[in-house]
Amino acid sequence: MRKPIQITTTGKGALIALCDDGSMFRMTSQGWDQLDSIPQPEKTKAVTVKRFKAPTVSEVADYCAERCNHVDAGAFVDHYSANGWKRGSTPIKDWKACVRTWEKNTTSKIQPTLPAGIARLKELAR
Repeated sequence: MRKPIQITTTGKGALIALCDDGSMFRMTSQGWDQLDSIPQPEKTKAVTVKRFKAPTVSEVADYCAERCNHVDAGAFVDHYSANGWKRGSTPIKDWKACVRTWEKNTTSKIQPTLPAGIARLKELAR
């Protein structure tokens, strides 16, 4: 007759019994099922947390040149350095997203202007 010599639990809470003759059993809702081997816990991927690194003025300038925007890289870095690289009370995770926001805000403030002569001609044409 088999006698359990060790009972353990898996990571999911299942009971595993190791018997004196080397056989293994798992407790199920219907009773004990014999196992061929001890189930191994599932391997989880190690999650690496990407830490924020404040960009340099040249990195911001390169990104702005790549996007062909008119954001002043020095002013951008100075602004966020003075604020501890936070937007409000929230730490910045992606400085490139902040550059894109500055880009939207600066392009909406820039009004297309026409030379005085062309503007006058348009007024007269109305």
